[in-house]
Amino acid sequence: MLNAHKRQIWSGLVDYANADLESNSRALKDFGQTLFESMPWMAHTATGLEDVPEMIALEAKRELLFGEVRGKQAWIPLKAEEELRRQFLQQALEYQPQVRQLLRWLTNLKGNRQDRPEAFRFLLEHTKHIEFERGDPAFAPEEEASRYFTPGGNLKEDADFPYRTLSYKDIADVICDFIHNEFEPGSVVPIQLCKRSGCGNLVATFKKREYCRTAICDRERQKRDSDLAQRKNRDNVFVSRLRGMPLALRRKKTRQPETIQRLRQIENDWKERSQSLAKHALKLLTETQGN
Repeated sequence: MLNAHKRQIWSGLVDYANADLESNSRALKDFGQTLFESMPWMAHTATGLEDVPEMIALEAKRELLFGEVRGKQAWIPLKAEEELRRQFLQQALEYQPQVRQLLRWLTNLKGNRQDRPEAFRFLLEHTKHIEFERGDPAFAPEEEASRYFTPGGNLKEDADFPYRTLSYKDIADVICDFIHNEFEPGSVVPIQLCKRSGCGNLVATFKKREYCRTAICDRERQKRDSDLAQRKNRDNVFVSRLRGMPLALRRKKTRQPETIQRLRQIENDWKERSQSLAKHALKLLTETQGN
């Protein structure tokens, strides 16, 4: 079962795949936070050495890019902040269509098999980029994290660090590394296509979400929910009236084919959404069969 942290990352990848990055600066910052959360802790140690962790930290945790030099806070990266931001936007735009295709393929491997060649090639290429550098680890990963970092996530002052660094060539490597570690054939990703016909956006399925967050899809969801509530109310009234009838009259009514059909439909429609309503319908059917 996915924990809250993994759910947050999957949701962030969906938001990135759907976003208009050029007109929505907040979406770009949120994407940076998603990448930061999905990076293993040893990849963060490359700050001051490589572009990828620096680009991501600039969006998600800017204070990591400063260090103490001669008693003063100094900018660590070799590149200027403006150049790192430009690189991040350029790569985010470049890889967005490919990430969208990869996620769409993962939602239904058989149904979206037309996406497989390109999606698989993209995943394979970027997982090959990932490298371990700076020697072999002296401790197991679970020991290293507590050995070098405080509970608040800061590097300990006396840490003899680093023993190793996880190296990424571009931000797509970070995404592919997360997906490669989290997805296995036969498993189900917590993503699906928006239920509105013709939309094509992706939706994170937590809390049984079925529609994306665009205005037109949200209106359709609201209409669906309204129609559902009205139908549930009608079915509730139908079942309540039957249950309130005198026994002899109820037996006569529930033997009618149209009533049996309606009760079966109610039991089937609401067994997941409203178990009490489905239970009452099933009980009336059972009474009919018993008589």
